[in-house]
Amino acid sequence: REMADDIVDYTQGLAGAEEVYCNTIHGFCYHLLRNEARLAGGHAAETPVCDEVDCEQILQEIILPHVLARSLPHDRPLTNVNLFHLVSAIKRYRVLYELPRQPGVWHTVFRLLREREPAAFEKLFAFRYKGSYSVDRRLLHEMETHIDALITEYERYLQMEERLDYDDLIIGAWEALQEEPVRQRWLSRCR
Repeated sequence: REMADDIVDYTQGLAGAEEVYCNTIHGFCYHLLRNEARLAGGHAAETPVCDEVDCEQILQEIILPHVLARSLPHDRPLTNVNLFHLVSAIKRYRVLYELPRQPGVWHTVFRLLREREPAAFEKLFAFRYKGSYSVDRRLLHEMETHIDALITEYERYLQMEERLDYDDLIIGAWEALQEEPVRQRWLSRCR
């Protein structure tokens, strides 16, 4: 928090202003989404935001057992894979590939990501074994088979718990800014 205060003080000095809004990208997106909800007459309550650790815990302890329990052996935990990074990449690439949110979209993004970004994709499934990195091909196949269910259940859980993750903030703000009135409103506020 002290570093954030230092940044605000420094920015105020540069801008020659008494009051400066200064935040992280996630803080800005959260602020934008709350303000737009308020302007639209919606509920703009404080929505809890899950950080990476929270998201990984939700995926590993709540979502994964329901989605993959029948297909993966119980002696083979997924501790070598950061599910949050996989889910985050797929959620972001859905937007980059301009795909609508619809049934089956997560599997499509998974395949596109594997085809178009193979090095980045394989890093998501790499683990260190005896001093070198390997890709768990069996796990990759299991994830491809169940990715739609995994992300659908994860998003359903966050919605049920009225929580957002960092990707929801960034994607939600980006989608809101695609509307011309919203974009103009925020352009006039930010210099």
